Parts: sequence; structure tokens; C-alpha cells
Amino acid sequence: MKSREKTVPGTITKSGGLQMFMGELNEFFKQHPGCQVIANFKVLAKSPSEALKGYYFNYVVPEMKQAIWSVGGERKTDEQTDIFLRQLSPVTINQVVDLKSGKYENSIKEIYDLSSPELVEHIEFIKQIAAEEYGAFIDDPKPL
Repeated sequence: MKSREKTVPGTITKSGGLQMFMGELNEFFKQHPGCQVIANFKVLAKSPSEALKGYYFNYVVPEMKQAIWSVGGERKTDEQTDIFLRQLSPVTINQVVDLKSGKYENSIKEIYDLSSPELVEHIEFIKQIAAEEYGAFIDDPKPL
């Protein structure tokens, strides 16, 4: 049976071009002459800094844990709070649609799967939720 999906890694050059080994991809295409394809590119961004992850895990999560508890919410551990926050944030929800059924499969991204801009956006979303839903203020990180 012929494979209907192919993943090939590549690199974006300094001039902004795509560099990838086309031989493997062209062999795959030869198995499906006349068919249409959809190309989906995903940029693997650099991971957030240790300082940003530290700010999130050591300040934002505990602050939200306290804020949830202080409004009569459920008492959660830091880990439960982190999972709860990632379930709320559109930045950390990964959706894949099944084209046959039209149904979405959702999964929750781990913090280490986020790029720096994504983690910053996740934190900004949490800060907004903290203010609007829990009456809590989450301060920005302070430079050393």
C-alpha cells in the first residue's frame, strides 16, 4: 500500500529560501501522479530561555494557584494548575482536523514545545484571565 503522507525536514537559509533534500520527496510524488497535494510547513522555533520558563513555573503558576484558591476555587497543585492553564490557553491547544469526518482532535502542548513568542503569548493570556476572572495581578518579570 502506498503511503499518502510524507514528512521531510528542511532548513530555511539566511536569505529566506527553503533547503531540503528533494530526491526523497520526488520519489514520493512519483507514486501519486495526477493527484493534488497540500503542503504544510511548520517552523521549529528556538525554545524559550530558562529565565522565561523559570518565571512561568516559579511565579505565574503559583500565583494562579493562589488566585484560583482565593476565589473559592479548587485547591490545585502547581502541576494541576499548569495543566489547567494550558487547557484554557489557545496558544497551547493543538488541533488537527480529520478531513474525512470533519472532527477535530485536540491535544495540549507542553511548555517545552512552545517557542519563546508562544510562551510569552501564553503568559499574556494567563495574565488577562487572572485579572478578569480572578481579580489577581501577575507582575512582569523583573530584570536582575
